[in-house]
Amino acid sequence: MAERKINTIPLFKSAIFTGSGTSGTAGPFDMRDYHLNGAALIYTLSPIGVGTCGTLDITYSVCSVYDGTYIVAGTFGTSVGTAGGSDARSVTIIPAPFIKVIAGMGTSGSGSFTAHLHVR
Repeated sequence: MAERKINTIPLFKSAIFTGSGTSGTAGPFDMRDYHLNGAALIYTLSPIGVGTCGTLDITYSVCSVYDGTYIVAGTFGTSVGTAGGSDARSVTIIPAPFIKVIAGMGTSGSGSFTAHLHVR
């Protein structure tokens, strides 16, 4: 059987996070047509202004219906560090019909965040 093509799901595009405790949510995304084994998250966090951009915690939540109550199911980890930068990581997502991705500034600083989830 041939491999399925890679599909890109844009999560955040230059989302601005300013200071500890600020966060943003992407989704919900319908994952029913995707195979979630071997998913990858690729992102860039860039400082805004002077100083560092802080760290960003990236989690995901799942639900069995699109407009239901989402529960936090796991984490994609913490961003590349206070100086910013880019990272690519393999992620494990529990099988669920719908997911949301949450990015929250864990430390003080301001950053611009762009992320994409790649699935088959």
